[in-house]
Amino acid sequence: NSKINLSYTQPPPGSATEGTTGEPEKAKKKKRKKSKKAKIELEDYLACEDATDPQAENPYDISKTPAERVEIAVTRFRKNRKFSSIRSQILSVYLDYGGIRTGPKMFQGGGVKTGGADDDGEVDFDAMNAGIDRVDEPEDGQQVDFTNVVTTFLSQYFLQSTGWIDMVYYKDTPVVIAALLNYLLVRDVLPEYKEDLQAALVIAEKAKIELPLCKVISSGWPSRYDKSCSLLYGGEWYDYLENLWKGEAAAIETIGLDRAMARRIVKSVVEPNIDIETLKVGPREFLEMEVVHIPALDLDEDIDAESVPEEEDDATVVDMVDRMLLGEGGKSSEEPVTPMVSNGTETTTVTTGEPAADVVEALMVKYVDVTLAELDPAVPMELQKPESQRRKIHVFFDPNVSTKLLLGMRIAAYVYTLSNGMSYLEQASIMPTFYLEADEDILSGDEWDD
Repeated sequence: NSKINLSYTQPPPGSATEGTTGEPEKAKKKKRKKSKKAKIELEDYLACEDATDPQAENPYDISKTPAERVEIAVTRFRKNRKFSSIRSQILSVYLDYGGIRTGPKMFQGGGVKTGGADDDGEVDFDAMNAGIDRVDEPEDGQQVDFTNVVTTFLSQYFLQSTGWIDMVYYKDTPVVIAALLNYLLVRDVLPEYKEDLQAALVIAEKAKIELPLCKVISSGWPSRYDKSCSLLYGGEWYDYLENLWKGEAAAIETIGLDRAMARRIVKSVVEPNIDIETLKVGPREFLEMEVVHIPALDLDEDIDAESVPEEEDDATVVDMVDRMLLGEGGKSSEEPVTPMVSNGTETTTVTTGEPAADVVEALMVKYVDVTLAELDPAVPMELQKPESQRRKIHVFFDPNVSTKLLLGMRIAAYVYTLSNGMSYLEQASIMPTFYLEADEDILSGDEWDD
């Protein structure tokens, strides 16, 4: 038997490595994949991503300028926290508004539209957030004012300049800003501006409640009350049903009511001795107003706040209007309403051009008389006349909307006032209680404040 030499340089005959270089086979080392550090939830501002080594240099040492400290903090905040694409977009827009600009990487890679075959036309905000944040030092004459920037961004700029209309933006925008402010406060990034940051955080916390309410309120306009008054007395719906080039059924479907229902709604809010046919309307005027009184819903007077149908996005009510006003077939029907009437022994069908009484009753709600006080748009809120000295406007609101209103919210709208003193709105917009218009230099984005 031949012996195998353990010091051979050639592989033994028939071995699996026969025909190789002759070098002894070395065990291959597996490359270890670097485990990605789990990112921190956006609102978990107490979680610390920094090294715990007590000898480590404090990245927010007071020897650094405020601009340098903010640069470091914002970069770490972006890098180590979870962001949805919408929240990334919100953060980028807010930082740019405050004067914090993302550096060259913002315009490289996935952050920019390429126009290529795989380009979906959407900006990659995650790629943008990978950029370098740059904060310029305030120029001579500029003041650092976190509260002002947060307030104007979450009111005037958000409502008028961002173009954001989906509810997710109304909910997430104050969440993102509050998370950043908390991050700066907990890490003591700017101790010299601590009180200012705390005041700004108060506004962001208010916005978490008020901005979603503003969205719900604006979705309820114009209300059936506003449309009823406009249809009967003057406004964008006046004589709408007389323009029958589309057909009466289509016109009624668009406005959501007919003259009979409009009269019923107006009668429900005026004094019993008033003939609604004799009411006259004054000239239209554009007013800025403040909500100063909201009566509480009286649940003892045949109204259940939980069961009142929503005026907007309520498929059941929309279908009810279609079936009752346009016919049994709903939207596809051009036939008049044919309600079933029973005489006790048999049921017959009655053809009529009026909506069925039980339908009108089902759609009726107890409208709430909300008091608004006129504002002078040229005068800051703190310098406005006392409420008692300002003109009052009485407008009836659907209870689903009135329960979302807060005292101090502002409304801008075209206002029509009837001869009995009650008013109705057209093209109305709602603003939060903390609404503030920015100075021109802030809108230009020159400051670095957040």
